[in-house]
Amino acid sequence: MIVWDFFAAGGASGWIVASPDGGDSNDHTVEVELIDAGWSISRVRCADATDKVSFIGAFVIGLNLPDWVGSNWDAFADVVTDAELLATRRLVIVLDGFEAFRSAAPNDAATARSIMLEAIDEARSADRSIVFVAN
Repeated sequence: MIVWDFFAAGGASGWIVASPDGGDSNDHTVEVELIDAGWSISRVRCADATDKVSFIGAFVIGLNLPDWVGSNWDAFADVVTDAELLATRRLVIVLDGFEAFRSAAPNDAATARSIMLEAIDEARSADRSIVFVAN
C-alpha cells in the first residue's frame, strides 16, 4: 500500500502516485489512522477535469475554498502554498482521477504538478507538511 508505506516511513511532504483504481481495500483504514495521527485529508475529484479552469474548479470544491479563488495558475499556486487558507499544518490532498486529467490535458496536468511540487518545497521550509496523492 503505497500511501501507508510513505507515512510509516516517516514521510512529511511529498508526491505519491497511487493506483488509478482507488488503491488498496484498506484505504479507509489508512485515512482513519492518518486522521488519528493529526493529518487533515481532503479529496479533489478531478477525473472530469479537461483543462486548467475545470481542474482548479475541482480544487476549489474539494478543499471548500472561497468563491474568490481565481482560475489561473497564479491563483492555484497561491492556494496550495497559503497555510492560513488551507488551515492546517499537516495536510493530505487526494487527487481522485488525476491520471484521467493528465490524459485529457497533459500540459495543464504537468503545470499543476509542477506547482504542487513547489508547494511541497515551500511547506518543508515553513515547517508544514503537505502530501499530494495522485490516482
